[in-house]
Amino acid sequence: MILDLNGDSKPQGRKERELQLRRQEILDAARKVFAEEGYFKATMSRIAARAEFGMGTLYQFFPSKQDLFISVILEEAESFVQGLKNTLSSAPSLREQLKAYIEYKLSWVEDHPDIQRLIMEMFYMPIPNVTPHIIDRLKEIHTQDILMIKNIFAQANRPNPDLLALIVIGTTDAIANDLSMGTKILKKTPTKYVSEIINSILGGG
Repeated sequence: MILDLNGDSKPQGRKERELQLRRQEILDAARKVFAEEGYFKATMSRIAARAEFGMGTLYQFFPSKQDLFISVILEEAESFVQGLKNTLSSAPSLREQLKAYIEYKLSWVEDHPDIQRLIMEMFYMPIPNVTPHIIDRLKEIHTQDILMIKNIFAQANRPNPDLLALIVIGTTDAIANDLSMGTKILKKTPTKYVSEIINSILGGG
């Protein structure tokens, strides 16, 4: 069974599976090219060559470089959200839920520095017909993040859950940005700060 675009599980024929695989191969190649060259220097011909497809095949799935870039970033964003939900669902206590959230987010940043960097570059150099689409979805994810963490603190009867949620997200975002922007203010990899963040917010133990 393969999930279709509407989230319904139904069997797909061989042609549909091949098309889905081909589309994913293009996305994988595009992500590598965008990561290496940035959005503005990347070209559809370079992406086609990396995917080992002709230009016609590329345009069959993605009418423009803008559409392809949006798909790359949003696919990664949706993968992040789903992975985070799965991670939090198995953590019972406040400390374990907080640890699961921070560890997952900082691990994701370590594993996807290219995506983090592309998102940061997009903020500094907006891309016409691209940035608004991605920013709108990122805002939704940011709001979900805040509500998710706020709910964790609220269920544990912690005071000021709104503020605590912003502290957690602000701290993890700052650590992620330090890595992706290469400022190197922090001397350790992001996941090395998980326990320190938790202890700073909840206290040791």
